[in-house]
Amino acid sequence: MIRRILLWLVFSLPLGLVAQAQTAPAVPEYTMKAAYIYNFALLTTWPASPSNTFNLCLYGQDSFGPALDALNGKEVSGQKIQVRRIEHIEDALQCRLIFISETSNARVALLVNTIGRAPILTVADDGLPWTSGAMISLAPENRRLVFEVNAAATKLANLQLSSKLLRLASRVVSP
Repeated sequence: MIRRILLWLVFSLPLGLVAQAQTAPAVPEYTMKAAYIYNFALLTTWPASPSNTFNLCLYGQDSFGPALDALNGKEVSGQKIQVRRIEHIEDALQCRLIFISETSNARVALLVNTIGRAPILTVADDGLPWTSGAMISLAPENRRLVFEVNAAATKLANLQLSSKLLRLASRVVSP
């Protein structure tokens, strides 16, 4: 129970998703996923970048609507977020974080291979297999969102996830 409360607090407060009462309406799934993505970015230590822009990219089907665009202009590591929707795999190398949504396993594998060991955090939407190579897998479970972390993949990309983030994961695969 305490873990659920901590999970909710850590991933809801930065976007102002404070519950006013227990009868508050449910937050739409993709609004919550946008909050999680933002917090994943905040709780990751990134290598230095010469850019003042943090490209947060969406690859695949866009089910977010305006929820992801609400992150435009927020800051991560002193960089302003710019939400981009990419269609071409080679554009992925311009991103700092990529949310991979509902696409074929072959395209996901090609994307992960193209990125290689670049410091790009990859977050897979539910329905994509854990073996896709994504660093974080985010999925609904029992009317809440849970995530798994592939710590080996983040280490290869020279990304360090906060211990807070790792404690909240439902599963962590370590090197």
